[in-house]
Amino acid sequence: MAEEKKSKKIKIIIPSTPENNGDVFVSLNEKTYLIKRDVEVEVTDDILTVLDDAVINTVRPDSKGKLKPISIKRFAYQVVK
Repeated sequence: MAEEKKSKKIKIIIPSTPENNGDVFVSLNEKTYLIKRDVEVEVTDDILTVLDDAVINTVRPDSKGKLKPISIKRFAYQVVK
């Protein structure tokens, strides 16, 4: 039997945005989580990895006006100490 890794717990807040104020759905290893926005919640470091990996790939103009590809985090969050 494989030994399970002990996940570290971290307190975060995912703020609402003008575009999205709904809860954040996260799925990891066949478990699902619904994280409320604007509320301090405790999540594991594995969930933070999922949030960090959720990106939007888009383009923005550089200083010369040429479009450059960038990745933006889909869900910004604040770590609470």
